[in-house]
Parts: sequence; C-alpha cells; structure tokens
Amino acid sequence: MSNEHIRFGLIGAGRMAGYTLFDLMKDHPLVKPVAWFELDPARPDTAERIPRLHQAGLTPCGSLDELLRRDDLDVILNLTPHYAHAETTVAALRAGHHVLCEKPPACSWSDCQAMIDARDATGRKLLIHFQHLLRPSARWLNRKLVAGELGRIRRVRCLSLWWRDAAYYHRVPWGGKRLFQGRPTLDGTMVNQAVHFLNQTLNFAQRSGESYVAVPANLQAKLYRFHEPGDLEMEDTAVVTGRLDNDDATEFVFAATTCAAEAASADRAREYRGLPEQHRITIEGEHGTARWDGTAQIDRPGQPLEICDTPDGPWPFYFHLHRVLRDEEPPVTPVEQSSQTMRFIFATYAAAGDNIRQASWSDAPQVAATLRRCEQHACLPDQLDNPPAWA
Repeated sequence: MSNEHIRFGLIGAGRMAGYTLFDLMKDHPLVKPVAWFELDPARPDTAERIPRLHQAGLTPCGSLDELLRRDDLDVILNLTPHYAHAETTVAALRAGHHVLCEKPPACSWSDCQAMIDARDATGRKLLIHFQHLLRPSARWLNRKLVAGELGRIRRVRCLSLWWRDAAYYHRVPWGGKRLFQGRPTLDGTMVNQAVHFLNQTLNFAQRSGESYVAVPANLQAKLYRFHEPGDLEMEDTAVVTGRLDNDDATEFVFAATTCAAEAASADRAREYRGLPEQHRITIEGEHGTARWDGTAQIDRPGQPLEICDTPDGPWPFYFHLHRVLRDEEPPVTPVEQSSQTMRFIFATYAAAGDNIRQASWSDAPQVAATLRRCEQHACLPDQLDNPPAWA
C-alpha cells in the first residue's frame, strides 16, 4: 500500500458511492479513493453525482476493464446493485485485486459460491461490508460471548425497524424487484435493510469467533407486504422463529420491517452508520442477558451492569481492512460468513412457501407494535394472543 493508505477503486457512482466518499471516507486517515467506473452513468441521480467525483479528484474510467487494469489500486470497492455483485467481484478478483463488496454478497447460492471460489482461486482478500460488526461495542460484546461470560446462549432476539415509503422503491430500476434483467435481486427487507442485523444476530449466537455465523436447524416464517405490489414485489415485513444448529441449540426470533413510521425521520447517511438506532439484539444466556443496540451491555445477577458505549470514531471498518491487508488480523466479514446468512434468508423464503401475504397499507401503523410483541414472545404474528387481522 502506498504511504500506508488504502487506495480504492470504486465500481459504482450511485447513492452508495455518495455516502461512502463524502461521509465514511471523508478525512479518514487510512483511505485514498483513486478512480471509479459506473455501470449506468446516464441514470439521472448518478449523473448528478458524477461532477462531485471529479471535484474530489477521482479519475473516471470508461470501462470496468480499464478500472481493473490500473496498478495504483489496493482494493476494489464494489458499490454495484445486488444483482451485479457476483460478476463484478469475480472480475476484480481475477484481475488480481482485493475486494470489499457492499452487502449482500449475492442473491443466489450459486453466485455466493462463485465469489468464494474466485477468492480461493486467486488468493485475494474478499470482505463484505457488514459494518456494524466492526463497531467497538459489537466487538467488545462478541469477545465477551466467545469467552463464555454468559454461558450457553438459550435464545437470541432481534428487532429491526426501518421506514421506506413507496417512492423509495422507484429510486432505481431494480428497486423492490425479485428479478432484474433475469438476475435475482430480492430487494426486500431481509436482503436489503435488515440483513445487517440478521447477520449480526447469527454472529453473536455462534460464540465461536467474529468471523462465523450460526445456521438454522429449523425455522418457520411469515412474510408480509403492506406496500402495493406495483411498488414492491418482495416483502417489507418478515418474522422468523426457530432453533439454530450451533453448540447451544439456541432458539431465535427475528422480526424486521420497513413500515415503522417511527423510523421515518432517520437521515440516510446517519442510518447507514446505525444512527439513530432503531434496532436491538437481545442475547439470553445461562448466566445473564446481553443487549446490543449500538451500545452493548451485559446484565448478570449480583454483578454490576457492564456497558460499552465507545464511540465509533473514523469508520472502524477501514482500520480493520488495513490490518487485514497487512495480514495482522483475519477478516471479520469474510464472504463465506454472509453467504451463510444468505442461506438463512433463502431458507426463510422456502419455509414461507415463497408466499408473501398482501396486507393493506392502512394497517401499516400497527406493524412496529406487532413486531415488538413477536420479539417479546418469540412467535410469529399469527401465533400472538389477539393477533391483528392482517396476520
């Protein structure tokens, strides 16, 4: 790496490029964005952003091959849409680059496996940008769990509340779609928004290190759509319960929605950092309970409450990536980790019979409160006492 900076080449100049360059990378001591290529530069919102890339001093490339032929890049940052992750990541690896790919890794198991195979064949590093796992509070809690401070994990519960209006799903041609140009996109709540906290929940539950996630032994699921089908083809609300195939045979409940009006005021850049927090993970162990909601805490009977609220500071993921490139630390978010999380999501769709129950938008104000009840009682919406009619 030149002068100890990570020199980035970006695939993608869309919304994520804007957040990344002008928020996460801004003034970061280890980051130097160098060049970029965009698959669809004519799209209006992207075209408006491109002058800012020029002003920031990044060199435009006329093709993906031109970007990948550059010898002044340490890492390719893949900011393409979901459906393009696999092909562009594989191309970058084969060109000899390390890759940091935005979540999800890919939207089919075959594409996830292709990324793993290309990583193995080239010997390059491939990390997926599940940024919350690198936040100081999350790493502190993970170490405590791996050390066995809560004993066996009996149950994990995750509640993830988001807000997306109908206009959001028309922001890009693939928004809200199951397929785009014949390729799986799965742009619903589980794959796009809540996958961050599903991955983190499975990571906490596994208790075998930061780079691993637990997989389900069995699960049951309900998927709902409150938005109109013309706006969204996938689910906007999901509740999944079951048991994990880990050493502790941990029970789990995962409840997520993009219909939580209380999250409507979240600024998108701050939301990407996890601020303000509208998500919580609760870990019930033999010796106490832990909770992560941006701040981590451990509560054990007869002992003082332990809290870690260390500020994130400059984007922690880039410090981790720097250490990974220097072989000083193993990747916390290797591609095989989140590929297993994607298998969880594929299993969820299968358990629901790939059936997304259409509900009325007029019932959307009930969703957040209903999911809180599901999280509390570890059940599906239709299993609640006095369930809502839409369940």
